[in-house]
Amino acid sequence: IHNWIKSGSPFGGIMPSDKGIRTIVSTLPVLVPQEINDDASNSSTQEEKKSIEPIPAADPVSIEKIKKLGLVAQPIQEGSNGLSINFVNIKQFDKSMLESLYNIKDQVVNLRMTNIPIKDNDLIKLMPFKNLRTLQIEKSDITDEGMAIIGKITSLELLNIYGTQITDSGLANLKSCKNLKTIYLWKTNTTHAGMAKLQKALPALKIESGNFEFTKVDTSKK
Repeated sequence: IHNWIKSGSPFGGIMPSDKGIRTIVSTLPVLVPQEINDDASNSSTQEEKKSIEPIPAADPVSIEKIKKLGLVAQPIQEGSNGLSINFVNIKQFDKSMLESLYNIKDQVVNLRMTNIPIKDNDLIKLMPFKNLRTLQIEKSDITDEGMAIIGKITSLELLNIYGTQITDSGLANLKSCKNLKTIYLWKTNTTHAGMAKLQKALPALKIESGNFEFTKVDTSKK
């Protein structure tokens, strides 16, 4: 508009009035960035919802059966079909107890087996649990061999292997667990060097070692 006024008389020598300028301005197209962003955000949210497979409700009869074995089963949160299974009351562990969970394998999100003498080969039974996000097997009998199996459970977000005989060799198997957010390694045979390698492979991972705090890798630096 400034150039148009400065040019003189583009409309036959008539200088535009202030009102005329406002009229021209009012006819210019108006962009609304917020509306565009909202549309993009809504589209992204809809795509995200489509990509998340809902967890179906568990069979009540199957839940009652595992409760009779002494297992604690409860929703991970109010209104959710996802289940948290706890072996806290188990005095005599039998690997068949893991098989008893197969009827609700799609619902098991959290599995706590603290101080349970679970063996490396027992972990194979967890492979069908496609929604398993939290696995707490601290003070168990697993070794590096079992860690190779855990490395294939890519849905895991939290892993507690405190008080086990895991070494750096077993820790290396977790590099494939791209969703892993937190791991507890207190009183294991892992070293600072082994943890550093895992941290480099999974920059967003929070490593709780009990001895020192790891700083997440700054991926912005080359």
